[in-house]
Amino acid sequence: MMINVAAIQLALCDHETRADRFLRVEQRLEQIYQSEIKPHLVMLPEMWATGFINFHRYTAESEPLCP
Repeated sequence: MMINVAAIQLALCDHETRADRFLRVEQRLEQIYQSEIKPHLVMLPEMWATGFINFHRYTAESEPLCP
């Protein structure tokens, strides 16, 4: 069985809010799934929702491990 994988690379901007980043990723996912070859797996950078150097936002933007 062949598995199709898509990797999304994001430019992370300090001025962008978490909601803005989620919207941008949703729009990109829509583009990907409208293409002819639909991936079985989509990969994002490990800290795409907060950013790598936004230490002051880590606590506020973190998500629980178990909802």
